[in-house]
Amino acid sequence: LDTAQMEADDNDGPTLHVDLTIENDHAAKYDPYKDVIVRNYSSCLTVCETESMITAQRTKLTRNTTTHGVIGQTFAGTIEYIPERLKHDKKTFPYCIGDRVWGISPKLFGHCWSDYVPIPYKSIASAPTNIPLHFCGLYPLQFGTLATLLKFGKIHDWKQIQNQKIYFIGTGRRSMISTFAPLLKHIDASNQIIVIDDKRYSRVSESILRTYLGVDDYYELDHDEDAQQLSAMIAEHTAQADIVVDSWAMDRAEIVSNCQLCKANSVYIWLQNHVTQYNKNVSWKTALQTTKYIAEIVREIRSTYQHNIRFVPNLESALKSNVCDEFSAVLSEMSFPILVDKMYDLDDVQNAFDYAFHHEDTALGEHIGVVIEKEKSADMPWCDEQFKPSMIKLPAIGDHNTAAK
Repeated sequence: LDTAQMEADDNDGPTLHVDLTIENDHAAKYDPYKDVIVRNYSSCLTVCETESMITAQRTKLTRNTTTHGVIGQTFAGTIEYIPERLKHDKKTFPYCIGDRVWGISPKLFGHCWSDYVPIPYKSIASAPTNIPLHFCGLYPLQFGTLATLLKFGKIHDWKQIQNQKIYFIGTGRRSMISTFAPLLKHIDASNQIIVIDDKRYSRVSESILRTYLGVDDYYELDHDEDAQQLSAMIAEHTAQADIVVDSWAMDRAEIVSNCQLCKANSVYIWLQNHVTQYNKNVSWKTALQTTKYIAEIVREIRSTYQHNIRFVPNLESALKSNVCDEFSAVLSEMSFPILVDKMYDLDDVQNAFDYAFHHEDTALGEHIGVVIEKEKSADMPWCDEQFKPSMIKLPAIGDHNTAAK
């Protein structure tokens, strides 16, 4: 995949153009002493990846250099090759040829959009036993981001998320509701999940939210009056939330206002990308001011509310290590819901990138799935029928009637 073409646009600044080239004889560079070769079944394309690549390409453009490579940071597949020094060192690397694994490549050009992927052995984790490998590649970055957000909010153990009241403001592409909500219910059925959403932009119906994601209460706002209705809703639920996951707030004033939901020692997670929320062509000056901007929000929250609220900004770019292991065991013990959303056909790879980088966050899905090979049901190590994932196909836009199978 050649992502080196950056063209100047008079209106929007540099734009990333993508050329897809299939090379059957392409040989990946790998370290035979440290890298494990994985036969890959799936990967994904996320907003975070796309933004990072455009930033990297813009930097290269200013230096008159180009960047080529095979993209893709997530993988899911089976082990094909293990370095000799690791084969007999089970303490360092407890895996064998043929084991089902998944994870995150530490490099932006992680080579995961290919059949065989070289992965540093420290980035390998056991894949869940009950999720097909052709879906597993969708989730590592999202689970990794979730783990990072929780740890930043000083939640280091699943036991800390018990008998909690969690509010999701919005169900759009950054909300993580399709992964976080079912995990919350699996960890403790007494966790209460409340969703505040705008039906006009929602891709998930109330029925799906309640039936498959475990949502307890659902409040639907009228798009034309959502600001006033949201303020009234927040006033009604003041100081009730243990955790707030907000993918709606777009500025400091909205963040501080929505923090009214938080009780003492609660966590407020803001999922908008504070660097690129307004324009995809962010100047370096804007990027350098990010830390100052976050610090100002924290100070205003502290001065506005007497009780302690832990503010957690979007930390997609802070993800540096593999954190999939801690999710594998949990996912293998539950019927995890897989939401499939095909809003429209992605005709080519450029169309996929345009979709991933679109800024109508409330409408678009969270991932573009890249299926490289479909895992056969006979090859899956099903432990128990009750742990098979629920497959939910989301309805077309404007049609909230759906059936799961």
